[in-house]
Amino acid sequence: MVTPLEDILVCPISLQLFQDPVVADDGHTYEREAITKWILSNGTSPLTRQPLTLDTLRPNFILKKVIEQFETKLQEKKFNFKLNIDVRREKRALFQTFGKTIYKAEWIDQQQPRPPIIILKIDGARANKQASFYVELSRHPHIVRTYGLVEDSIPNTSSIMLLQEYASEGSFFELLSDQTEVPAIKILKEMFIQIADAMIFLGKPSKRILCKHEKLSLVYNRFQKILGK
Repeated sequence: MVTPLEDILVCPISLQLFQDPVVADDGHTYEREAITKWILSNGTSPLTRQPLTLDTLRPNFILKKVIEQFETKLQEKKFNFKLNIDVRREKRALFQTFGKTIYKAEWIDQQQPRPPIIILKIDGARANKQASFYVELSRHPHIVRTYGLVEDSIPNTSSIMLLQEYASEGSFFELLSDQTEVPAIKILKEMFIQIADAMIFLGKPSKRILCKHEKLSLVYNRFQKILGK
């Protein structure tokens, strides 16, 4: 469960770590891009339903400084953490599949707000290669972020532990399965665009080099044809 201190650093709309936090007239802080899209589509607060306008958004400099301090701390640690010194994990796994186990974790130092985390344990001969892949992709906004490696007190050459962002809503499949109705077309399109954007980022460069927006346009047009729109 996300603690109040952890909750401070996460946008209530995107559920991601803040990068450009702004305060709205409802008194709550949001990621600028997320609340801008919300206001343009709805015109009201996502939390209180009171009317909101773009011209009243103002930067949250205090929170931005906290985020910068967190990022600086990651760099000072050289993206390496020690189990039971920097972070601790629960004994029972959240999820387990072949070669991978996910544990709920928490920061041991609770004096400063930090984002909610999990520990991903990767087993097998290709653990190192898989770990480097996760770290390389961690900065994409629609891909779970990896904060660094976690060193166990008892070295294990056959497995690697990664410290990652905690996706509080669980898997995308489970989230959709819990819905009683099919989401609106507008919501489906936005979800598809985000997934396509992440997949393009993951994919290898094609022979014909296309910019991100050109690729998204091609995928989006195909999606429209599938929907018959």
